[in-house]
Amino acid sequence: MGLKILTLNDDAVEGVLDDTKPFDMRRSGDVLTARVGEHRFVLPARDYRGASDMRACVYSILARYRAATKSGLPALA
Repeated sequence: MGLKILTLNDDAVEGVLDDTKPFDMRRSGDVLTARVGEHRFVLPARDYRGASDMRACVYSILARYRAATKSGLPALA
């Protein structure tokens, strides 16, 4: 179980989490929007400048997702 990254560049990451949930993160101006299954996360993009920063952000988002699903928070966190 884990994340399989299919696409990674300075502006987007696409993959599959736990072999079943689509993962997508995109930069739009000063905002990063990530989707994991039915969950959506929005955060400022100013600190993420390249592909390696985007990869680090992915793991931060996945930690938030795991915490949200463990605590039973609604899908749009």
